[in-house]
Amino acid sequence: MTMENQGILRVCTAYLPPLDYFAAILKAGSFCIDTDETYPKQTFRNRTCLVTSQGVLPLSLPCVRPKGNHTPVSEVLLDPKRHWAREHWRGIRTAYNKSPYLLYYQDELEALYRQAEAEAKDGLLLADFNQRLLDFVLAKLHLPVRQVPMEEARSMPVWNSLADVPMEANPMEVAPLPFDMDADGRPVFYDESFPAAGKDSKPAQVMSEAAGYIPPLDFDPQKPPYFRFDSYLQTFPCDANPAHLSILDLLFNCGPQSSAWLDSAILCPSAR
Repeated sequence: MTMENQGILRVCTAYLPPLDYFAAILKAGSFCIDTDETYPKQTFRNRTCLVTSQGVLPLSLPCVRPKGNHTPVSEVLLDPKRHWAREHWRGIRTAYNKSPYLLYYQDELEALYRQAEAEAKDGLLLADFNQRLLDFVLAKLHLPVRQVPMEEARSMPVWNSLADVPMEANPMEVAPLPFDMDADGRPVFYDESFPAAGKDSKPAQVMSEAAGYIPPLDFDPQKPPYFRFDSYLQTFPCDANPAHLSILDLLFNCGPQSSAWLDSAILCPSAR
């Protein structure tokens, strides 16, 4: 395996990301979250889609952009004047109160929302809150993925589209990996061998000023999904595309089986 064939997938930050997001990072094996990009509105960066008895319930985090349209994601704040944390947690509880696995995860998740409510008064970054939620979900799913800090990723080869990621990079075999938790509650992985890129993959590009800005893989509810998913048992079945639903819908309905279900996702031809 040569360095030319290694790479990490560059993705945007996302609020309780959709299933498409997790299938993408699982396929790549290693990923980084781009916080340098200018913040765009009306995407999954601050939105998520739950499923209720009345259908899909979209939740949006109210954001403040200190620099207007030129605000980078790293500087976007959650609105301290709105009671969004309390409202969103109430929405989650209402949507999944009858789901089989909410009971196993609700205490930790509620604690994250309570913490956010307290911190938002003094300034809480959207990217930081999204990261805490992502860490929580990754720890529960036990996916064999590795997140590379943005500071390190700037000098590493990256894939900026799923078409560049070789299928051999991560065969999407979900198996328990040895990991521990650091002081902040984030999973620490000890296997440094993945992703093992295939010999026929495109050389990944390096994030550098010379190479120019490489936009992250975007997840937009208005765009076609990257993956096709099989249906799964839901407390409230709906006709919405599973790829655009929040990871919470899968986690609360399937629990420990969620990882195996993500592993079965098939890359759409349009994403190649």
